[in-house]
Amino acid sequence: MCGIGGFYRANEGYVTKWEKEAILDLWIELEKRGNMAAGVAIPGPDNSISIMKGVGPSSELGPKVWNGVWHKNGMPRWVMLHTRLTTHGSAWNNLNNHPMMSANVVLSHNGVIWNHSKVLDELGVKPAREVDTEAILQC
Repeated sequence: MCGIGGFYRANEGYVTKWEKEAILDLWIELEKRGNMAAGVAIPGPDNSISIMKGVGPSSELGPKVWNGVWHKNGMPRWVMLHTRLTTHGSAWNNLNNHPMMSANVVLSHNGVIWNHSKVLDELGVKPAREVDTEAILQC
C-alpha cells in the first residue's frame, strides 16, 4: 500500500532547517510503502497550495521538490507527503498520483475503494482520473 506522512507546526513559526531535513528523510523512508510515484503538497505564503508529484520513488523526486516548490513557497507551516503503490490507474498518468486537490481540499489516502465506479455512477460524475480516490474527492 501507499505511504502517507506529513508535518504540521501548531504554534507560531515555520519549519526550521533541521525539520526540513527530517521531513525529506521521512518522505524517503515512506518509499518502502510504495515507489511507483511520489508527491508532496506545500502551502504558499498567499494561502495557495503547491503540489508536486511524479513517477518514481521519493528519493528521486525529493531533491527536485526541495530545490523547487519548497524555495518558491518559503518555509511552510505544514507539508503533506505521499508515496504510491498503484492499485488503480497508471502512475505514468500524473493525474492518478497523490496528493490530489479538489476545491479547497488536498487529499492523499492509503487503501482501496473497491466500489468507486459505483459511487461515481450514483453521483452522476464522469471521472477525470483512473483512480479510486476520485470517489472520495466527490464527497
